[in-house]
Amino acid sequence: MNFCRVLRLVKIFPGYRVLQMLKKYNVSMVRLLEIIISYYIVAHISAGVMLSVGLAEKPDISDTWLKNVPMPLPADLSK
Repeated sequence: MNFCRVLRLVKIFPGYRVLQMLKKYNVSMVRLLEIIISYYIVAHISAGVMLSVGLAEKPDISDTWLKNVPMPLPADLSK
């Protein structure tokens, strides 16, 4: 069911049409914007998939690998 949320990305497609019109003025800048936007979308989708898989495997999010990292003891600065 969560996969259906990806369909909301269809609203982004008109933005790409605007970028195509801007290519008449500065092609390299538009290409850079396209790469950045595409990377952001792919990273967002993959992070959502990883989060969904992680929550399906272990729904208790308070028990993570960060709790197992040893914490340094506070230094005694009064000396």
